[in-house]
Amino acid sequence: MKRSGIDEFTLLCERCGYVIEGLDRSGACPECGKPIEESLPERRVGSEWQQSSTAISWLRTTIHLLARPLWMLDRLAIERRRTQSLWWTNVIVAGVLVGVGCAITVWIWGARFAMGPEPAAGFDPLGLFVHLLLLAPPAAASAVLIIGGLNAIEERGLRLLASRRRWRLTPVAAHAVVAHGAAGWVMAAVFIAVCIPLATYRAEIRWYPFVALGRTLHPPIILAAGVLGMIGGFLFFETFAWLGLRRLKYANRVRPDAPSLPPVSEARTPA
Repeated sequence: MKRSGIDEFTLLCERCGYVIEGLDRSGACPECGKPIEESLPERRVGSEWQQSSTAISWLRTTIHLLARPLWMLDRLAIERRRTQSLWWTNVIVAGVLVGVGCAITVWIWGARFAMGPEPAAGFDPLGLFVHLLLLAPPAAASAVLIIGGLNAIEERGLRLLASRRRWRLTPVAAHAVVAHGAAGWVMAAVFIAVCIPLATYRAEIRWYPFVALGRTLHPPIILAAGVLGMIGGFLFFETFAWLGLRRLKYANRVRPDAPSLPPVSEARTPA
């Protein structure tokens, strides 16, 4: 069949893009020989988050994304509602972590200048609360805007690359790739929230949570770990986006009148 007049619901071979709409689903693609049943959208059971949007499923999805990205790409469901919620969840979590890390860093610097070279004798919860209240929200909002903008640019870039190669990467598929790949931003934000405050004062304040670690490691080592973590998160995001472009270039989407995703209990997850 010719690949003309296709839309985002037209059934294509997910390997070569040949139109397999209307062919016997027990057969194989006439173009490349891939079994047609392996290109059916129903086989994409979705990530844990797409099956059930809970805190535990978000954590499991993030772990599986970082540990088994190709396996996750092969099971991603091409749907918008829960993908959109994951997009915002990852962006907001990363933004909040960055905002909290920035507020704690400023608080530690302020405490150090106020106390001089001697370590603090006690914990100042009011100062911490004020810094979190005044500095964390604007810093988090700025981070959310920046990360969200980068996600939007990445989606447009993926679709542009796909169109130049005459691939059918639908807007929903590109959105699913970026939403799940945003776990890289969360990873980078974790390193920002932990390493930068820790390196700022090296835990010389007695009540700081990482006293033993801070006295063992030097600030340059801690800061280097944070920078490497941030770079690693960015590289994961970009690598996952590229792999998603290659793996989902002809991904099929369930038609609106088709059955919904199976519950988590029916999905196969790694042990």
